[in-house]
Amino acid sequence: SEDLAGDLAGDLPGDLTDDLPRDLTDDLPKSVRETYSEPLDPEMEAPTLSTPDDVVGDPVDARGPADRDYADEDLSVPASGSDFDGPEIFAFRHAASAIGGMGSARIAVVSPAGDPGSVVARNLARRLAANGSVVMVDLTGTGVTSRKMLGEGDFAGLHELAAGSVRFGEAIHRDRQSEVRVLPSGDVEGEGMAPDRLAAIADAMTGSYDFVMFDCGYTGPQGLKLVADGNTVVVISCEGVTPDEAADTAIQFHAAGFVDTILVHLDPSERESVPAGAAA
Repeated sequence: SEDLAGDLAGDLPGDLTDDLPRDLTDDLPKSVRETYSEPLDPEMEAPTLSTPDDVVGDPVDARGPADRDYADEDLSVPASGSDFDGPEIFAFRHAASAIGGMGSARIAVVSPAGDPGSVVARNLARRLAANGSVVMVDLTGTGVTSRKMLGEGDFAGLHELAAGSVRFGEAIHRDRQSEVRVLPSGDVEGEGMAPDRLAAIADAMTGSYDFVMFDCGYTGPQGLKLVADGNTVVVISCEGVTPDEAADTAIQFHAAGFVDTILVHLDPSERESVPAGAAA
């Protein structure tokens, strides 16, 4: 086929065409590459994945983040397949530095407290922008990440992309405070999203950006399997929950096969204050 990456670049709004991370057709499934010059085909092939009902759950009662004392230790992201000696809670700056040092990663942020926990996802995405290209996919179900990063407004996003009504370039937007790209939730009032569509979009993002982040809000291991695999770094946000509650969540994810699961907390001074493009 002709230059599909060029076709996609022509679809991107304005300055988004200036910093495409690399050839967007590299390493993408054939079914995804074929969507670049046209909207997603309703009959497109996609990876066969499980189809749990809880892709994302409803957020629990929102509780403000509590200032607590946590262990402030250096972090090394555990190697896949390593033994799990129990969850540890790491300071945000150490977690961001270790993940950034990986060079590329698929990252899923899970928030046992629901919306309050998403502050970890936003700050981590902005910090990682110093290490490479970053896209944030809002799977919270409430759109909290989209609102915080893009502002109020109706933004085409994930649901429209899955429905085939927009192209990738029309669904991706720039964060107001950094170089992070955001794929917002879009119109969550419409029809539900087919799990295979979500999987195909996740694969496309992974082939196009160094760091692909999914803010999953409050969800369980089964829901996460739609966008993650055993190599995904799972970040459990400690915001709004007790250390024991966060640890219980981490244990569940590790038992489900997500061996690179870490718990991360923010210091009070770090919440929503990470400078755009700051070094980790």
